[in-house]
Amino acid sequence: DVTHRVGAYAWSELRTPDPGRAARFYEWLLGWTFADADAAADGTWLFAPAGADAPAGAVRGDPALEPGAGRAAWAVGFRVDDVQGALGRVEALGGVAPPQGRDGPAGREALVAGPCGETFLLVEPAGARA
Repeated sequence: DVTHRVGAYAWSELRTPDPGRAARFYEWLLGWTFADADAAADGTWLFAPAGADAPAGAVRGDPALEPGAGRAAWAVGFRVDDVQGALGRVEALGGVAPPQGRDGPAGREALVAGPCGETFLLVEPAGARA
């Protein structure tokens, strides 16, 4: 129940070779609703849990995950107020981070790895520093 706070769950994404099939699976299994993927230039399907009024994550097509060439995977995102500052802390604490974040559907984000190789997203919601 805790969201919209630093350190709390903020977003999740599934990277898959077949986002349409994955979207139908989660729609049927969990009752999620999906925004029209045809409207997204990059093939990202935003989803919201049943009864939610805002997206909670995305299902993205990843061409590097051709069937048989890689595994689809979920990435959970945690809120930060400053992605760029958090990237420096990841490196300082023994993790691996890209040089900078990128703009995503939830705001500024970066996929990072912790010191044991675990990956997760850092998400700075749009307007967090406004």
